[in-house]
Amino acid sequence: MESAKEAGHARLRRQSGDYQLPYLPATTRRSSIESAYQYEKGAKLHIDIDGKKNGRQQGRWSANFRRNAELSIRVAAGVLLASVVQSRDTNYDPFANGGEMKKWRFFPSWYYIGGLSYCAVAVIFSAGRNIGATFREVCQALYGVGLALIYNIILFSWYVVPTYNGEASHQKDLVNITKSLTASSYHVNTATFFDLLPWIMVYTVVILILPIDNNTKKFALGNNLFFTLTIINPNNPLDSSKLKAASSWILGILSFHPDHVYSVPDIVCASLLVSNHSFLYGSAITSLRTETLAAGEDINELLNLIIDSYCFKSKTTENMNFLRLKLSHKFDRATERHRRMVALLTDVWWEQSFGLHLFLGCNCSVYKRYVNLIGSLLTDLQSLHRAMHLEQYKDLHVAFLESIQREVYVTQMRSSDLLNEISSNVHHSAKRLDLLCIPMLEKQLDSTLRRYRFTQNRLFHNTTPSQLRGNMPLNLFLYSLHSFCRTMIQFQTNFNETNHSNRVRAAAFASSSFLAFFDSKQYNWGVFLSAFKVSTAILLGTFLAIYVFGYSSITPAAVAYVMGNHVGGSFSVTVNRVGGVVAGSVVPSVFSIFINQICYPAWMNSVLTNMVLFIWVAISMYVKFSGGYSNYAGLVSAFIAAGILLQQYDTCQYGSVSPSRIALASYSSVAQTSVGVFLFILVEFSMCPKSATTLLRHNIQQTLTHLQQAFEELVGHHFDSIEIMGQEQQQRIEKLLQVDLPALLEQQHHLLIEAKTEPQLWRPSFSYRKYEAVLETSRRLLMTNNLLYKLVKWYQHQDVKTVFKDPGNILTTPEWKVSATRFSKSVKDTFDTLQMLFGDDFLYSEPDQTALFLQMKEAFRLADKDCSGEIDADEVAQLLESIFTQSGAVREANLREYVDEFMQIVDVDHSGKVSFEEFMNALEGGLKVQVEIFSQQRPIGPKSRRLSGAGQQNTSCSPRPRRKSRRTRKLRYSGVDTILEDEGMPGESSEPYNQVGSTPVVAAVALLGRTNDISVATTVTATSTEEKVHQEIVLNPMENGLRSPISTSPLQRQHDILNVEEFTLKDVADALKTTFVEQFLVDGRYQNISMEEFLLLSCLVIGAEQIAKDLTSMQEIVISK
Repeated sequence: MESAKEAGHARLRRQSGDYQLPYLPATTRRSSIESAYQYEKGAKLHIDIDGKKNGRQQGRWSANFRRNAELSIRVAAGVLLASVVQSRDTNYDPFANGGEMKKWRFFPSWYYIGGLSYCAVAVIFSAGRNIGATFREVCQALYGVGLALIYNIILFSWYVVPTYNGEASHQKDLVNITKSLTASSYHVNTATFFDLLPWIMVYTVVILILPIDNNTKKFALGNNLFFTLTIINPNNPLDSSKLKAASSWILGILSFHPDHVYSVPDIVCASLLVSNHSFLYGSAITSLRTETLAAGEDINELLNLIIDSYCFKSKTTENMNFLRLKLSHKFDRATERHRRMVALLTDVWWEQSFGLHLFLGCNCSVYKRYVNLIGSLLTDLQSLHRAMHLEQYKDLHVAFLESIQREVYVTQMRSSDLLNEISSNVHHSAKRLDLLCIPMLEKQLDSTLRRYRFTQNRLFHNTTPSQLRGNMPLNLFLYSLHSFCRTMIQFQTNFNETNHSNRVRAAAFASSSFLAFFDSKQYNWGVFLSAFKVSTAILLGTFLAIYVFGYSSITPAAVAYVMGNHVGGSFSVTVNRVGGVVAGSVVPSVFSIFINQICYPAWMNSVLTNMVLFIWVAISMYVKFSGGYSNYAGLVSAFIAAGILLQQYDTCQYGSVSPSRIALASYSSVAQTSVGVFLFILVEFSMCPKSATTLLRHNIQQTLTHLQQAFEELVGHHFDSIEIMGQEQQQRIEKLLQVDLPALLEQQHHLLIEAKTEPQLWRPSFSYRKYEAVLETSRRLLMTNNLLYKLVKWYQHQDVKTVFKDPGNILTTPEWKVSATRFSKSVKDTFDTLQMLFGDDFLYSEPDQTALFLQMKEAFRLADKDCSGEIDADEVAQLLESIFTQSGAVREANLREYVDEFMQIVDVDHSGKVSFEEFMNALEGGLKVQVEIFSQQRPIGPKSRRLSGAGQQNTSCSPRPRRKSRRTRKLRYSGVDTILEDEGMPGESSEPYNQVGSTPVVAAVALLGRTNDISVATTVTATSTEEKVHQEIVLNPMENGLRSPISTSPLQRQHDILNVEEFTLKDVADALKTTFVEQFLVDGRYQNISMEEFLLLSCLVIGAEQIAKDLTSMQEIVISK
């Protein structure tokens, strides 16, 4: 019986002729039974078991735990292997010949400098998750150590360190230090120290300024301090109570062969590291191959799920809970896999540089193109998912799908075949592609678009604008599917144009690394400031190392290892380093004290030491490999414990070291590290401190600026015209979206983590969830802009034959221009507002203050009808008229007088227009608008009372002479009352100023700031035939928060002047969408627009709507706690 996947492939062959896919497996597609029967009448049902088990049984240990535990155990084994190099010679006697004899079994007799435990420690430092990561760490470490080595060789080739003859008391140039942390006295050669101190600092500053990797800088600085302080130390390293004797043949080696002293242990350590990690670790090439194979399956599974649910289901995503969760999990898994693949590419490059690709069959350049393809396909799938989420499955959508669902299904099958063919070529390391599935997919895409165009012309004759609005997500879905296929079609051209030669890539890397030293952009003010702060802390630490800690380099080296570019980064490293030092020193020191006192049997000492070392290093490295905030603490704990447990003491055989001295030596590293950390933090806070929170907010500002630029280039430009963008403009947008913005978002992610751990001190508490939501919203905005860029780029490469008839082009209609202009200006104003909110002025503002500011902006935007950025007299008249309308009565006086009063108070510069700054200042000063309606009794017999507009008159009443109306206009400003009473003045016309409409906008759309009351009172004037309601408006800037007194007793009702209920950007976007669908259907205009232009404009409108939603969401996030 033919299997299900063979039957599916057979159907494709019947549709396309005798075509056979070479060396590729048939496409596996998990479609529902319902979907199969909906579009193919002659289908057969095959039921079989494919052998793949989706077990529900839970494992006791997660895959991550097993992987991390395995890595940590491997590192611990590597530490034990590397510790063999410090085995002592069996004939060594510290009291024979003053200790000047062969001490180490695998090193020459003249080597005395020690530090062999650093070989084991270096295994910990260079530990990576694969061979490539290990190569990178080793190379960076050797690069830093090599820089320090070369510099010291040059330095001490002309500067001779003095040696001494006789007792220390006879040396006049020595200073005896009796109070120190080592509890023993030592000597300092002040002249030598101050001669070499400038050269130490020159080297430190240069290394900090050079554009090299941060790890390389740390190794270069730490090793230089160790080398220099060890050499200039006048005390005998074999016996600290004595000086370096000029007659000592071992110490004389130092003066003539310092390169031998330094290079021998470095070469040995490097050789051990490379061999150890090559055998113990997995290859990054193998891991990348596994991930890329699974990535293709992820893409096909997501595509199948989305197509099936969109085309063959009639439910929204809200009603399909399991599908929604399943898609979410699969997208998360695919995104995480893509992130791992991108990280593995760097490790693969290092493995390829050392020739491992020759044995494993891999080309980094080929895999890099494929990884980029997977990332682009994921973006298109997310657009398909968004279209599915927006779909409401109305009648028009169902009618369209009945016509095109078979075309969509076949397109999906063709695209899956093409992806499988690409994957097969990539995993065979092909350097040139000749894909056979491309012509079939291109033909199918054209067929799908033609079918959609035909269905559109057939259905749009009787389509209403509301129906077309509901069908807009289908356009986004169709374009996203088209983009998904075009991405794979264009992959062959881009792939074949790339030179995949390893030599070319290596030469390009070397050239770029070398030219970086001469790039002026690498040397900015921030680099020099950071170098100055770190150098100052190292200088202070060097003085302490000489005069307090007995030439120990731990304190200044700790500064080098914890240095960062801002407080947050430095503080997070500091906390982890101190925590790691405490964890790695306290417990291992206790074990070391007791183990070193076990003298018999002799082998027990070594066994117990190695056992404790293995267990402690394995636990610490598991913390490191687990990731998270404390991973650096695990690394520090491992190498501190290794340094303590591998320290050899002569306690049993010779009794030269007491347990108390072992304890003091163990805990001194904690004290010295803590002092170094404190020094750097002190310098960091005292010299132009850079807070991670402040840097995070500045990063968000830059991100919003770039997103705004991309929006204006893509959406704003094509809302005015659909002209082809120039090559320079395309390159600028592509760099913005694919280089600058991803780099900013990556930096924002790291700053977010560092700001979480930064001490806030006097600043408000940091809301991690708030800024995490901002980061996620920024990523969605970038994804939307990427979609729009691909849309515009796709349109520009189409053969568009648009019939331009008047009024055939939607972009030329006045209605569209008004809506598009208003939307563009609203988005620009929103971007500007968000950038302002993330500035320094709002750093300490409370959420209520931020919400108040945003309400002011929204109210001003509503009052500014023409989006000019200023409110003129006509717009003020509309505002005041809306306030009268909201009071429920009809005004009697001329509106012009109230407009003049408003402008006199608010328009400070008397320009005739109110800017937002003037508007905001007036509100902060207490600007208040009150509509007062005073009640008055009739002087004659009781009559029926009625309000103006009641439309009723008492016809039984005889005519009476008209009473004089009393109009009171009251303006209180700065404590001055002005009351004007005009007697005998007839009622004035209530014609609105400049024919202002009476539709209420919001009572105080522009008059906000805080909650105030609107006093409503009534004054009734009567004549012999009618009765009127008299209103007046009082513009009252409050003084001392008190309401102005009212001359008569009014009927009052409190209102909230701050009557802005929501952000209006979504309404503006909705109006833009409505305008588009209305203009598209007018006079059969859709018949004069090409399919490509229709998809372009409709997807631009949907993208603009999504941008508006995301910006509104970000505004809500900003005012949250």
